[in-house]
Amino acid sequence: KKGPAHVNALIKAKEEEIGKRTPGEPFADPTSDYFLSYSIKDERFAWWIAALIERHGRSVFAQFKDMQPGSNFVRQMSYGIARSANFIALLSPDYEASDQCQSEWSAAYNMDPAGRDRRIRPFKVRPVDLNGLARQIVYVDLTKLGEDEATAAVLSALDISVVRDTTPPPWPKTETVNNLVAIASPKATLTPFGQLDAGPNAEFDTPLADDDLPTLPIRQRALISTVFDGIPNNAPRTVRNALEAYDHELLVRGVRPIVGLLNDMADVIEAGVTDGNAKAEWLDEALAKAFERLLRNHQLFRDHFPLDDERERQYGNVQIDEDAAQGEVLVEPFVRAAKAIDKAKDAGIPTDDFVRIVAAMKDFAQVVATQPLLPEPNNREMAEAAVFDTGRPPESLRLVSRKKRLIVTAYGLFAGAVGLMASSTQLMTTNWTALLASLQDVVASLSKFILF
Repeated sequence: KKGPAHVNALIKAKEEEIGKRTPGEPFADPTSDYFLSYSIKDERFAWWIAALIERHGRSVFAQFKDMQPGSNFVRQMSYGIARSANFIALLSPDYEASDQCQSEWSAAYNMDPAGRDRRIRPFKVRPVDLNGLARQIVYVDLTKLGEDEATAAVLSALDISVVRDTTPPPWPKTETVNNLVAIASPKATLTPFGQLDAGPNAEFDTPLADDDLPTLPIRQRALISTVFDGIPNNAPRTVRNALEAYDHELLVRGVRPIVGLLNDMADVIEAGVTDGNAKAEWLDEALAKAFERLLRNHQLFRDHFPLDDERERQYGNVQIDEDAAQGEVLVEPFVRAAKAIDKAKDAGIPTDDFVRIVAAMKDFAQVVATQPLLPEPNNREMAEAAVFDTGRPPESLRLVSRKKRLIVTAYGLFAGAVGLMASSTQLMTTNWTALLASLQDVVASLSKFILF
């Protein structure tokens, strides 16, 4: 309405402002209240904080919503930092390791090196050892906070008090929990009689049928029978137990098994037969060939369940503190779960299947708890994998380690069981509430290994 002359004057004034501005210096009139700096591995937390900020009437510049396809990434990030009044950093191991994140941090730091304007507002979203520069600025630790506490801490640190939208954004920890329960295999259920049960995941454990599928359970059970005929008495007990659990699952469910349980038992078997001392102590050549065929057939069986790879991908996105999940610290929650389930069995609360599955998980925990952390794959490991051909890459090349699969699978099962038991309309007997409390405690213990 004011005409071209007015518009040209505004453009000229902006050009003069930009011309006088030192590169990296913030603009006098920022277009965003906050710039959000984060690793792609922490995008779920980035979505949550961005939604929280915007629902309280503030603006935020973030890669996931402000970077359009075809744009120059470096230029857009530089522009976003310069045109934002404040800089939010989501600190994590991946943030520390990212050159791009460190460049963003340095750019923001150069705009307020003394911290007088409190331009940088860091939040630790996963445990991490910070570099010397990052340690100079006080951060807010969100790693041990629940949703309400974290919300209050973020709003306080960002000096936000005005509420525009009271609807809370999805809490990342809740999303992770719900997802692990949804994709769990075995998956907790309640029978029509109110017993706690576990079975295949209706969505993720559905096979694609072909001519080969009906014969695989039969072939696997025949191989297991052959193995039992030749396995010596000094073979590891855990390998025997895993073979029995694998065989029983195929006997009961055939081509519609609990795929997660079979994967766990195959991992236990593989760990036993690929152990460095196995061939010297108990594994002869003929028995090794039978195990090799058994594990290759397991991979063929898995190939009939296309969503199992998708579940593996989602498990791979979950961050686990494998350093903490060692020895008795890892085994102890499974021992407590097995004892609580055995005790509740006398009252008829869990099914035999649920008891058996929890016992198998305890055995699996005892196997992986003593295994060292996985190193980077080397030539020797690749050579050994070629000699003992299971149809799978070495564990250190896999998306999900045995330990991670154990923790996320168990968490999904027990968290699902807790949810079902807590919301059940069944009469809450003393035995029922005692088991519920025990499983809640197990879930809390397992959650300490998950870096939400």
